[in-house]
Amino acid sequence: MIKYINKDSFTKYLEQTKGGEAQIWLYNPTLEKFILRVTFPENNHNVLYIIALGSEYVCGNFSWQDANVMINSQIANNGEELNIIFDQKGGFQLRCNAGVIMATGNVTDDIPW
Repeated sequence: MIKYINKDSFTKYLEQTKGGEAQIWLYNPTLEKFILRVTFPENNHNVLYIIALGSEYVCGNFSWQDANVMINSQIANNGEELNIIFDQKGGFQLRCNAGVIMATGNVTDDIPW
């Protein structure tokens, strides 16, 4: 069952997935919406979905092991919040300007798109 996560708990869940496998899971045809899926290392049937809205830039691998995904939020020059989802060691970066949503679930769950 999919469970959405309060923004205050994002860091806690990202820490729990450290060392898991990360992969680009879904994206829409305009590439403005991406879902990154990260497995929990102690139980790879449980996953964290990171949903990026208003994606502007993506660079890096489609999937990688030993993930250490982080999110950095900052204010852009135009005054909008810019979220940067990245894994420096994994060679991945995704920038989005319309927010980030996180959810947990099982690998067999369907994530609402």
